[in-house]
Amino acid sequence: PVRSEGGGEAPAAAILCPLAVVPAAQRSGVGGALIEEGVRGLRADGVQLLFVLGDPRYYGSRGFGPAFPRGSCPAHEIATPEAWQVREIEAGALEGAAGTVRCAGSLEDPAHW
Repeated sequence: PVRSEGGGEAPAAAILCPLAVVPAAQRSGVGGALIEEGVRGLRADGVQLLFVLGDPRYYGSRGFGPAFPRGSCPAHEIATPEAWQVREIEAGALEGAAGTVRCAGSLEDPAHW
């Protein structure tokens, strides 16, 4: 889970990480299936938004879009701002999502960003 700091009541959100598929199984749909299974579970738990720091080409084709223009910023500076992305699990959830996204303690280390 993540929390958004910056005003108003933020929607329930989570971050997707890490996601990796062994090279021999890449391009077979495993990664996409893992993402969709995660989204199903998060939806059942009431999560409305899912953030990721990853390749925009890959995640963009899986329903993610740029998070900065939508008002959601990571807690740490990142070298590739276009890699910070978000996906609505519940339609309209982005409307209340502006602010700085804080992750679980293990992910708050700036070295991970």
